[in-house]
Amino acid sequence: MPEEAWLVDLGLGGACIELDQSFDQGQALLVLIDLPGLWEPLELTAEVAWRGSADKAGKALTGVRFVQPSGKALRLLSEALATEFR
Repeated sequence: MPEEAWLVDLGLGGACIELDQSFDQGQALLVLIDLPGLWEPLELTAEVAWRGSADKAGKALTGVRFVQPSGKALRLLSEALATEFR
C-alpha cells in the first residue's frame, strides 16, 4: 500500500517530504507527484538521502534524491517549478 506524504520542497534533483513511516538512508522509493495539468502523477525513482528526527506525532522530514530521472520528467518538473514561482 502506498505511503502518503506531504511535499515540503521540490527541486530538479530531489524533494523534501514529510512522512509517518521511517525509511533507511539509501532505500529506494517510487515517488508519485501530482502536478497541475497532468492526468497521471509523475513517477520518479528516488532514494532516501537523509531523515530528520520524528516529531511528537511521529512525522519526520525526509530528503529524497531522484535517481536517473528521464528528460521528460525533468522537463515536467522544470515547467511546474517555473509556473509555481512566477
